[in-house]
Amino acid sequence: MEWCSNCHNVAADGQMKQDPPSFAAIAMYRSPGYIRSNIVAPHGAMPDIANVLGLNVDDLVAYITSLDRPLD
Repeated sequence: MEWCSNCHNVAADGQMKQDPPSFAAIAMYRSPGYIRSNIVAPHGAMPDIANVLGLNVDDLVAYITSLDRPLD
């Protein structure tokens, strides 16, 4: 929440958005491997949260992929 919500909508019921994508949009359109690689090797303005916080990347990937839901 603290690090990702500055840019991404991270809520489980978050609305879809593209720039930057909400976690729900990421879950729907990206594979777990792609999600993991973007956390481990951050892009653009994204902080290197995996290294800075000693984050459990697998837990974050599991949370994001759990948000995959059908479009309304």
